[in-house]
Amino acid sequence: MNDVTTIMNNVANQIKIIWGLKLIQLGRRASGNLINSFSHHIIQTGDFSYQINIMALDYWRVVEYGVAGDRIPFDASRRSGKINSDYINGLINWLKIKGVGSTDDVVRGIAFAIATKQTSKGGWGLGNPMDKNKLGFVRKTIPEVNAEVKKISKGIQNEVVKILNDRFFNFEIII
Repeated sequence: MNDVTTIMNNVANQIKIIWGLKLIQLGRRASGNLINSFSHHIIQTGDFSYQINIMALDYWRVVEYGVAGDRIPFDASRRSGKINSDYINGLINWLKIKGVGSTDDVVRGIAFAIATKQTSKGGWGLGNPMDKNKLGFVRKTIPEVNAEVKKISKGIQNEVVKILNDRFFNFEIII
């Protein structure tokens, strides 16, 4: 691994740490699956250009932006007739991870109450109760991430100057 990819790996890891800490700070760490899913790929796109791709589980977008009530696959006003709902089962699993509920019936009831509240637009429901302050783990870390990205250019600049100074003469490059 060359010096440039080492620098870029370090920066990518630092960005993943920043995002993981922000998720925890926002109270968004339920199972840790999202944080544990962070991975990165460094691609050389030209002689002197690279790209860092940071990947995560698909639901990072939901954790970043939230979900509008009309996009939630649940309608409290009618029974679907299905024995199981993937959405309700997901809420039940989330509740169990959070340590909420004592019996399956209680957890299931809480899951239905959450789903009803999340999807209602008026009347007896209050709409999506998601605390909007818990969203935006990527947006809220932009200044910190930008500082890490600047480290890439500074690190590469230092490597180029070092190589050129060793081989030719002393000079300064400003990027």
